[in-house]
Parts: sequence; C-alpha cells; structure tokens
Amino acid sequence: MDGQQITILAFGKVAEKLGSEQLKASGFEDTDSLLRWLHDRYPALKEVDFSLAVDRKLVAGNTGLGMMCEVALLPPFSGG
Repeated sequence: MDGQQITILAFGKVAEKLGSEQLKASGFEDTDSLLRWLHDRYPALKEVDFSLAVDRKLVAGNTGLGMMCEVALLPPFSGG
C-alpha cells in the first residue's frame, strides 16, 4: 500500500514500553500485521495488556487499516 500512513498513539504503560506516545508507520493492511510488527520491534510490549482502537472505535479481532488511519493502543482502564 504505497502512501499509506498510520499514526499510532500509545497511552500509559503502553507508551512507556514503546518509549513514545506517537509513532508513524506504513505498509500494514490490518491490525494483525501491525501487532506482529510492534511485538517484533518492541518485545517489552508483550508484557502489557492493551486494547486497540482504529479511528477512535474500539476493535476486537483482526481489522482492516485504511489510508491515513489512526490506531490507539489503550491500556486497561477503570471507572464508571
């Protein structure tokens, strides 16, 4: 996917493991391929539970990634 640019936003402990609150990446057509890349590049990320949101919507399971999308890596949170 030429020209695809994904913005990855990380919060809390996830950001600590990545060493950054924001990354740019390209070449991923779905969340599974993005997660494989993140775990390979940042092995400490495997120690943290987190959820994914694509374009501000929580997703479960493999989800397609479009052009210029935003993926948030969200640590567990509580509240009510």
